[in-house]
Amino acid sequence: MNRLEWPRDGRHVFAGGDWMEIADGSLIPCISPIDESVIAHVAAAQASDVDRVVEAAQAAAESWGTADLAERAQYLAIFAGKMAEHADELAEIEITDGGLTRRSAQANVGRCISWIQDYSSFAMESRGQTYPSTGKTLLFTRREPYGVVARITPFNHPMNSVVQAISPALLAGNATIVKPPEQCSLSALALAAIARDVLPPGVLSVVTGYGAEAGNALVAHPEIRRVGFTGSVSTGQRIVQTAAKAGIKHVTVELGGKNPLVVTGDADPEFAAAIAFRGMNFGHAGQSCMSTSRILLHDDIYDDVVDRLAAKMASLKIGDPREESTDVGPLAFESHYRRVLDYIEIGAAEGAEVRAGGRPAAGFERGFYLEPTLFAGVTPTMRIATEEIFGPVVSALRWRSVDEMLAIANDTTFGLNCRVIAGTLDEGLAIGSKIKSGMCFVNTSDRLPFGMPFGGSRDSGLGKENCVEEVLSYTHERSYVVGL
Repeated sequence: MNRLEWPRDGRHVFAGGDWMEIADGSLIPCISPIDESVIAHVAAAQASDVDRVVEAAQAAAESWGTADLAERAQYLAIFAGKMAEHADELAEIEITDGGLTRRSAQANVGRCISWIQDYSSFAMESRGQTYPSTGKTLLFTRREPYGVVARITPFNHPMNSVVQAISPALLAGNATIVKPPEQCSLSALALAAIARDVLPPGVLSVVTGYGAEAGNALVAHPEIRRVGFTGSVSTGQRIVQTAAKAGIKHVTVELGGKNPLVVTGDADPEFAAAIAFRGMNFGHAGQSCMSTSRILLHDDIYDDVVDRLAAKMASLKIGDPREESTDVGPLAFESHYRRVLDYIEIGAAEGAEVRAGGRPAAGFERGFYLEPTLFAGVTPTMRIATEEIFGPVVSALRWRSVDEMLAIANDTTFGLNCRVIAGTLDEGLAIGSKIKSGMCFVNTSDRLPFGMPFGGSRDSGLGKENCVEEVLSYTHERSYVVGL
């Protein structure tokens, strides 16, 4: 089987079904977080390049948007099949470019293939409605695609985020332009190489570049009326503002979280520690918006759970993510690594006690490796307890009354998810219902299953993903009144 190929000179984006050379040839180096080596270059597209990409997408939008739903689903199924054929290669790209561990990267490829298949199962849900007729008129609505839409994706799950972004938008009938993160764009280009062989020309475009140039140009473009973004709150705010200035656009943003894990005094300490351990997504170096980075432990079991969690974290093997035995790989890029390290120093300076980790990982001359860090003795006003760190850093807070705990849990501008571990289901549900979040997990380590709405409240975002509502959000409902 041939390997996936795309121009490696860093001068091309993907548009119109082929590789389009950018105007000024600006390059972005792809620096592997494993050893800081430059493994490739990608194009730094400018606004003029985005204009050409949008034009190519417009040329494909009408035929794709009027294609039969089953036909679009079939194209996506073929795309998923090609991903499966190149699964090992795609995983290697995620490892070397994004720093994912081998186990995480392999699991992610399988998850991406499943997502495409799952989204395709929603094909017939993208339908309109009929209304009671007066006898002289036929009344109905149709779901119609926007035409050309843009998706801007984050660095922490590079390939997963692209697949999650394009699947509902393409299925709904939109020509879709995706801008991957400038820090790790190679998996998006690999997916473009697959699209070149299996999707109609222009249906999918991949524009690499910096957010301030390429991303901003996409959001501001007058022909793009639907924008989806996943990333930080600050960037999400700028995107909403830019979109508003450029016209009345449909914008959804999936942003960050400072998610609480609440454990009651009658919970099993070992179960609680295991949930806290899994909830930090150490296989992604803690770089996940879903990570439960605040654990709120009742005073009766605080020390027991902290001891158990510290032991579990200390047992993790930090290493080269290409090795099968590695549990925790590097953070994705240097400035983010420095930012997380700064937070560890801030936590220590604020008086929190380091119970595990707390340092750059030993034994690495190069690369962005950090010990998973557990802080105990954290108080609600500390920065490590209130600000999203987005790395392998956990803060353990103590509580005694339910009112105190709820005040701590809700003392944040975020509202993505919460987890509750309680001695009884009734107690867990009662607590969970009072924590402000878009998702709530009670007495389980399970992930959110596909089909249930994924999304937060407050500063964690606008809109839902992972569900049929997301597919519908890439259409607008048009009303028809037809005389008989």
